[in-house]
Amino acid sequence: QWYSSGSTDNEFNITFRGDTSFNQDISRWDISGITNDTSNPPNHYSMDNMFDNSGMSSTNYGLFLERCYELASSMDTGIHLGAANINYPAAPSAAATAHAALQASPYNWVITDAGPI
Repeated sequence: QWYSSGSTDNEFNITFRGDTSFNQDISRWDISGITNDTSNPPNHYSMDNMFDNSGMSSTNYGLFLERCYELASSMDTGIHLGAANINYPAAPSAAATAHAALQASPYNWVITDAGPI
């Protein structure tokens, strides 16, 4: 497991962006320390572009969305999550439920991805 909750730098912008060989199940990561630090523009959205154009499968991305939803109540609202060109499993699925819930109130996440597949 990898824990971000004790990190002093909880920004994960572009962590896997463009890494076409990256396709891991990171659904057990403790991302509860992720913040939406608006005092640090323009890169204040901690997961913006994180998975853009990576090799992450829809299954692994879906598992990550489910984990985000599990932890969302302990995180800032308005988090941006970038996964350009990455799909998630279509409804009915836990990933689709998580995706919709994260974008709704009270979480209000902004998720950029390729939609359901």
